[in-house]
Amino acid sequence: MKTIWRSMSCALGTWAAVAMLAGCAGSTQFAPMQSPAQNAAAAVRANPASWMDPRAGSTALLYVADSGKNAVYVYSFPDGKPMGRLSGFDVPQGECVDGTGNVWITNQSASEIREYAHGGTKPIATLKDPDEYPDSCSVDPKTGDLAVTNGFSSSGGGSIGIYAGAKGSPTNHTDSSIQEYSFVTYDDKGDLFVDGARSDGSFALAKLPKGGSKFVSITLTRVRRPGALAWDTSELAIGDADPFRQGLLIYHLTDGKASGSTQLSDTCGALEDFALYGDSVVALDPSCDTAAIFSYPGGGAPTKEIKLAPKGAAVGVVVSP
Repeated sequence: MKTIWRSMSCALGTWAAVAMLAGCAGSTQFAPMQSPAQNAAAAVRANPASWMDPRAGSTALLYVADSGKNAVYVYSFPDGKPMGRLSGFDVPQGECVDGTGNVWITNQSASEIREYAHGGTKPIATLKDPDEYPDSCSVDPKTGDLAVTNGFSSSGGGSIGIYAGAKGSPTNHTDSSIQEYSFVTYDDKGDLFVDGARSDGSFALAKLPKGGSKFVSITLTRVRRPGALAWDTSELAIGDADPFRQGLLIYHLTDGKASGSTQLSDTCGALEDFALYGDSVVALDPSCDTAAIFSYPGGGAPTKEIKLAPKGAAVGVVVSP
């Protein structure tokens, strides 16, 4: 069995690394044989039951997927108080929210995408992604379609899976210019954007027009490493997840052309995933176990830092209103 980790704590050179279950461990260690009862007890300790504060349904919530702990941690937003924990995942990765506040979470090694009601503890829907390893996701605000990036599949190549109305089986799309798919987002018109890497490792960005079947490549040479994508009213926000740059640089793309940037300062290193919410952007910093909140599009230093569950691998973030 293999897992695919987007977390930069595993490797700086690739963003869709294939690893054994040991994750980033340097050597293989064999545990002594245990009885079925011992195994069951260990599983409960490692993956405690989901829980949620009764007040969670009446406040904005920050969902943080932790692939290291196979859990999704929930915090009130923006004050950052722990509000819950969703369990039972097998390498959770990306997250996205629909128009009703429901949260979709890609469960990568299980080849599925789960839907949770705002503040809920049990999945209200599960979509299968056969032979694929889903990473990021986005919901079309016009149609409710769910798009998912598959960084890899059991056959080796990745794809974009689109679930009509967020139901049933996906229709898979590929783009010849992209070898590894990373992040995806819809704009307010139903156009779909995806980033990733070309065969030579350089940044790639493409658009699938609403109702179309063929991607259109977009040239943006400034980005070094594909980061999260988000739509902000009239422009596309593109994160540059270069691990050698301190903080995170978000480029703005308007009508297919670069139209500025936002620099998010940070003291720990490169930030990973980010999510836009109103006039704020919240970005993950796994190296410091924090989710930092910045003004947007102003950027600069964080206005608040939310302490996350320690010693994990925070890789996905979304705010549910």
